[in-house]
Amino acid sequence: MEAVKVRDSSLVMAEVRRLIYSEDERFSSDPDEIAGYVAAGGDAGMLLALVKPRSVEEIQGLIGIANGTGLALYTPMPFGLEPRREGVVVDLSMMDRIWSLDSKRLFAVVEPGVTWEKLLPEVEALGLRMALPAAARAQSALAAYQEKDILLMASRYTNKQISNLHMVLADGRVYKSGSHALPGAEEHCINWREDGGPNISKMMLGSHNMFGLPFKGYVYLYPRFEERAITVLGFQEMGPALKAAQFISRREMAVECLALNRAKAEAVTGESVPSPWVTVAALEGSSDLVAYHRRRVDEALGSPDELSGLAPAFSEALRAPWNAPEGTVGFYTLFEKVPSFDGMLPEGVPRMVVPVKRGASVYNHYELPERAGMDTLEKLLDSGAFFSNPTGSLAHALYRRTGNYEKLIRIAKRRIDPNNVMNPDQVIEGGDE
Repeated sequence: MEAVKVRDSSLVMAEVRRLIYSEDERFSSDPDEIAGYVAAGGDAGMLLALVKPRSVEEIQGLIGIANGTGLALYTPMPFGLEPRREGVVVDLSMMDRIWSLDSKRLFAVVEPGVTWEKLLPEVEALGLRMALPAAARAQSALAAYQEKDILLMASRYTNKQISNLHMVLADGRVYKSGSHALPGAEEHCINWREDGGPNISKMMLGSHNMFGLPFKGYVYLYPRFEERAITVLGFQEMGPALKAAQFISRREMAVECLALNRAKAEAVTGESVPSPWVTVAALEGSSDLVAYHRRRVDEALGSPDELSGLAPAFSEALRAPWNAPEGTVGFYTLFEKVPSFDGMLPEGVPRMVVPVKRGASVYNHYELPERAGMDTLEKLLDSGAFFSNPTGSLAHALYRRTGNYEKLIRIAKRRIDPNNVMNPDQVIEGGDE
């Protein structure tokens, strides 16, 4: 696709700089700083500046400039941007206010720049907890939930951890999802923490900001149980470890349940792990219930090796998000298909399998020494790997296989962003059929 040139880029940048009040830390045209947002092989020359808004009004101003000039607005992507049009990077990290923590209704209201490092101590001080990412690519709590990242608690809780999301759409209007879309509505727990509004709300999750930019999110908090016991079981092979994870997750015994190989277990705990594979389960509830679940595990699995000495290290590790290194490949599949993917990827790399929704499916996670090439990703796609929220070249390869689904996304994109200024080509290619 031919690159789109903005009208007189120097004048457009002067207008952007006036909007951001010429604060040096919030506006940069330094090529080296901008290049940090670009994927390997991406054209950093297409990016004219980096801007960091602090308010809804500044976001609306940027969107107004974009619609009037053809300037593209890009937000950071997990594997970097692949810009094909002239534009600016819009980094929301300076919008970092925690508006409120509601310990009664179990909600946190946060801006997109709020990091886990800032948020979690305040949540823990209230005796509460959150569903944390198992493969975080950024430190923004709201971004992780908006893109529905895989969670450490995925065996019990859904990846949807946002009740309501407030955004500025591509035409500059403020959009409030769910029950907040109703005139005068302020309550955000209608139908017990479910989205009670128009179905368009769901499109704003997992869309990588191609319809608008978020400025506030209402995310879930969770109470602590009476007792929490970390069980670590050791296995010589992957098969029995997966069997244990499947048994535990399908019976709703654990809040967190994961199967890890030695390399991954050592990476997250910092401890030496004697077994090639481990299954980790956080059993929670009343003391009687925790003891009952543990007895059932022993009876069903034949009292596997218990690595109790690793329990404190895993207990500490599960209090923080787990990050995804640059070479991470992660996708959804079924328990029985996990072994079939191993031959396509290198042996010995850190590995993790996360049961999802009581073991109905799993998230299969590999940490490669470097980012996998498209030939490997295409093989995984052809074998049935389901990649969640792909961007760039992977997204283009995936959506070419989805037929009418891509057409529906294009229709929504044209309706909501007719000038195609929000992250053009980062999820779907082009703006037309």
